[in-house]
Amino acid sequence: MRAMVGEPNALPADAELDWLWLALESGPQLATLFRGPEHTLVYQNARSVARYGRRPVGLAAPLAFPEHPRLVALLEEVWERAEAVVAHQDPVTLADAGGTRRAVFDTVCSPVHDHEGPWGVLIQAAEVPPEHPARDNVRDAATLALASAELWETLEPDQVALTIARLASEVFEGWCVVDRWRADGALHRVGRHVDPECQPLLDRLLGFPPASGRGGESVAMKVARSGRSVLGRYEPSVLAAGAVNEEHAELLAVLGPTAYLIVPIETGPRRLGALSLIRPPAGGDFSPHDMHLARQFAERAAIALSHAQDYDEQRQAILTLQRNVLPQAPPRVPGLEVAVRYRAAGSGSRIGGDWYDVFPLGEGSLGIVVGDVQGHDLAAAAAMGQIRSVVHSHARAGLPTAEVAAHANAFACEQVDERLVTVALAQVFPRERLMIWTRAGHVPSVTVAGGRAEVHDRGGCLPLGIDRSATFLEHTTRLAAHSVTAIFSDGLVETPTRSVDAGTDQLIALLHEHGHLPIHALADRVITEMLSGERSGDDVALVLFRLVPEDPGPARTLERRLLPTAASSTVARHYLSAVLEQWGVGGECASTAALLVTELVSNAVRHSTGEIVLRAQLGERLRVSVYDESYRLPLLRETGPDDTAGRGLQLVECLSAAWGVDSERTGKSVWFELEHGAS
Repeated sequence: MRAMVGEPNALPADAELDWLWLALESGPQLATLFRGPEHTLVYQNARSVARYGRRPVGLAAPLAFPEHPRLVALLEEVWERAEAVVAHQDPVTLADAGGTRRAVFDTVCSPVHDHEGPWGVLIQAAEVPPEHPARDNVRDAATLALASAELWETLEPDQVALTIARLASEVFEGWCVVDRWRADGALHRVGRHVDPECQPLLDRLLGFPPASGRGGESVAMKVARSGRSVLGRYEPSVLAAGAVNEEHAELLAVLGPTAYLIVPIETGPRRLGALSLIRPPAGGDFSPHDMHLARQFAERAAIALSHAQDYDEQRQAILTLQRNVLPQAPPRVPGLEVAVRYRAAGSGSRIGGDWYDVFPLGEGSLGIVVGDVQGHDLAAAAAMGQIRSVVHSHARAGLPTAEVAAHANAFACEQVDERLVTVALAQVFPRERLMIWTRAGHVPSVTVAGGRAEVHDRGGCLPLGIDRSATFLEHTTRLAAHSVTAIFSDGLVETPTRSVDAGTDQLIALLHEHGHLPIHALADRVITEMLSGERSGDDVALVLFRLVPEDPGPARTLERRLLPTAASSTVARHYLSAVLEQWGVGGECASTAALLVTELVSNAVRHSTGEIVLRAQLGERLRVSVYDESYRLPLLRETGPDDTAGRGLQLVECLSAAWGVDSERTGKSVWFELEHGAS
């Protein structure tokens, strides 16, 4: 099949196809024929000429039929698929002696082949009679249903506004601008053009102030305030006179807005903004039917936008709650570099239960907590605030990490309904290079140093809030000089496409590769690379610290301040035992020291209301002392079988190599010495 182009309405010269041209000329459909992948116009039948006017043969489809913006898409689809495509209820703007009007066509696009392969596309269209309003109603209902479904796919207000603009530009075949009220009373503007090639021009145009009337208020703002719709035509001279500069005038001239229709975006008494529909020169005027359809579209847009804004307000409220309870900056502790990061979940109101807490535990030590309350809503955020307060108060009191977890578990079992709570607690002593930690259902923390990595996954315990009688374990880890430790929530390592183990391996590799960076730069790198391209929908909390002791050798002295509470004797026993293990002191010496320090701290708690200080020094002997602010000297006395006090000093007398009392300026120190045999 070959075509003779150049003459108006020239027909392909093939005698065997005369019957086809006769059928197309006499048939009831509007018929047009396009040739090749460039979609060059080859033929119009008489009905097409009568409806559209004679179009020059040889023009590409966009130039031959500019009033039909969807034509090229249909031609491309048929050419690529080599299959017929049917377009029902396709709206087109027609021009005749009486002006312009909207028409609706049912269109069939069919591929045309010759013996050499694909040749072109034949389009046959039948106009839907306008005297059937029921069909219009069906078409409008289908359009609105599809628009509503797409508008509810996101809960981000800005994205909803963009979707409104895009859908409206497609439905009304022009461009659309959505003006949305902001909290400061101004209108936030976004726009979309049905022609992608015109979108950059529209984006530039939106950078200029909208056309205004009396009082400097734009028409869109008036519609948004009053709730009254308007429609009309732009006068080119008025537009040119209202341009703020030459660039503005040039953009208006190129885009050529002719007709406008502006309707309010409102639901009930709540006015959210305005929807402006604009048509290019070939688009024609807006009709009363367009006004009716635009109002229905704006009603659905208002519901979706209102819902998104409500969710966004709730999201911001939860974010504010979380940020108010999270420490803004970690405390400074000699021998430690600390960085903290928090990233909220990415969409809607999915904010909730992750938190971190970093606080000093006394001179030279640091407490760290990272936790996660199940759920991503306001209730989860409120539960997080309660649990965090309980954990913080008990941890700041100097209780062992296992005891802090036990207190928090009791609270969660009573007060937090049907929500699991996981928590990682740590006490870091940089001078002694120790980390004492407890893990209650939480993901393990990791430490890297010198090319080696340790995952702290020993003795994982139940999450909080499951079993009131649950037991929580405490572990001690020796930290290498310049080691980096990460304590985090599961959102950092676990995503729908990555398991916890795989994420932990990736985190370790990152810490090895970038561990030389300053601690804050390292924290930023971890967050960026671990979450790049991932959509976990979960919050992320991260505490990162590096041990930078002044003396890289093994510590042989310690000092720890304790509160005058009964729990301090347990704290002192656990702490001294952990330190002696790291010093290489074990066996009978370590067990005896733990027993005796428990007795001395218990005595100090009974007789003093001020600070208690535990000191230890490893030399030829192990020397342990307990200072309190009371000047009352301990008495070694005889005790009977029924006495409940006085046995502590008898144990010190019997089990130590030496013991005594030293007076100090503000109190006294009771000490004992033991033979240790450590190298």
